[in-house]
Amino acid sequence: GIKKGGINGFTMGTVWFLIYCAYALGFWYGAKLIREEGYSIGDVIIVS
Repeated sequence: GIKKGGINGFTMGTVWFLIYCAYALGFWYGAKLIREEGYSIGDVIIVS
């Protein structure tokens, strides 16, 4: 019903918020490595 839909919507919103926060943290840290540590873009993109 409506109550279950509201709970489901809130839960999915929270999950997607956390996913976007993880992406934002990754982009921020990658930019920090490029700017402060002299890494190249390729170094940041490669995940080993």
